[in-house]
Amino acid sequence: MREFIVPPALDVAPDLAVLAFTAGVAIMVAILVGIGPTLMAMRTDPTRSLEQGSRTTAGSTGSFGALLIAAQVALSVVLLMGAALFVRSFGNLRSRDPGFRKQNVIIAKLFPMPGGYKKLDNSRYYPELVDRTSSIQGVRQASICHMRPLSNIKGNEPVAPGSSASSTEGFGSDLQMVSPQFFETLGIRLMEGRDFTWQDYEKAPRVAILGLRLARRLFPTDDAIGQRVRIGKDPGRQNVEIVGVVSDASLWSLRDPDSFEVYIPLLQGYAQWSELIVWAEATTPALVDAVGQEVQKLGHEYAFRVTTLAGDADQSMVEERLTAMLSGFYGGLSLILAAIGLYGLVSFAVTRRTREIGIRMALGARSSSVLWMVLRGVVTLVAAGVAVGIPCALLAARSFASLLFGLSASDPMTLAFVAAALLGTGVAAAYLPARRAFKSDPLVALRYE
Repeated sequence: MREFIVPPALDVAPDLAVLAFTAGVAIMVAILVGIGPTLMAMRTDPTRSLEQGSRTTAGSTGSFGALLIAAQVALSVVLLMGAALFVRSFGNLRSRDPGFRKQNVIIAKLFPMPGGYKKLDNSRYYPELVDRTSSIQGVRQASICHMRPLSNIKGNEPVAPGSSASSTEGFGSDLQMVSPQFFETLGIRLMEGRDFTWQDYEKAPRVAILGLRLARRLFPTDDAIGQRVRIGKDPGRQNVEIVGVVSDASLWSLRDPDSFEVYIPLLQGYAQWSELIVWAEATTPALVDAVGQEVQKLGHEYAFRVTTLAGDADQSMVEERLTAMLSGFYGGLSLILAAIGLYGLVSFAVTRRTREIGIRMALGARSSSVLWMVLRGVVTLVAAGVAVGIPCALLAARSFASLLFGLSASDPMTLAFVAAALLGTGVAAAYLPARRAFKSDPLVALRYE
């Protein structure tokens, strides 16, 4: 029985639940802070309010109301900073070039039929499987690898130069067993030397292909082709000749751009329970069925789980995507709450200062001066909230710095964006009541009791 285009099982980290709970608590605090000035305004005696003549927006609502608004802005800075960092991190991860082809690539897990691996001649079966799969109409290239790309399961082995044991421990590298045409199938460039052939079987001399980054680290001044390396502690891999160098590729995890890769021939490693990789003109259900039928015809294995490499790439970023969406939602909600709180604050202040505004305009005050008089308190409050919120945001960002990709927790562009967003939101929220203030009729304002 074959499973068609089923994504790999998701294992969303518990960090998402913690993030959701923390953000939920934070947003409830933001809501309570945001409605504070409104509740205070509702409990204020309108007649008494109209008789007061405070000179600033903050003063017209009292020190406690101004403190609540500033606290709400500071909390919004923390939430927006986290949201912006997670969204930018996900964007960096999604847009980076992993070094291999993802589009129109099908991956099929090869599962043995009952007794399918008994008396199986790997050196005959796998070349035939690749040839027959490659001959299917619509297939451009086919190959086999032992470990599934983007599975976060990799065989880490130390690789060191030389052919005899020494004190050199080597560089931890991702070991992969691949068949001929693997690099061509995934679009990984052969930089130097040759690809593997089916003649690189179990009894042939041991050979390997290195990623470019590992080759330069092992042999910074010499040509890597023809050099000898030791791979791990396996006695059969202590004198391995390098026959090729390929471009670097983050095959096992999109978040690991600086990994070292070492490849050995499939027939010199473990060939069974492998993955069939097919580069096709289009990933259609008919082509998937044809590949599965071709595998079954040989009578040893069948294609159990079939996915696309592009789909696997999307699934590998599911945690980052959900984190970005969740934090973005809470960050946007906190921004809306801050805008609502500032709008209510300025509206309340303008109402209380209607008579004062009328007197100023009757005495010839300009509209711009009246506008700035109203906005000045808002800008001061937002600036104070941002000043308090930025250190808190930086401290909070350090706790999840390891989850970010391609930027630091104290990224200056993100900080500037958050500060500008809150200042812009504050001015925009205060503009409507401020505009209503300087456009009011001075005579009507003077009669406002």
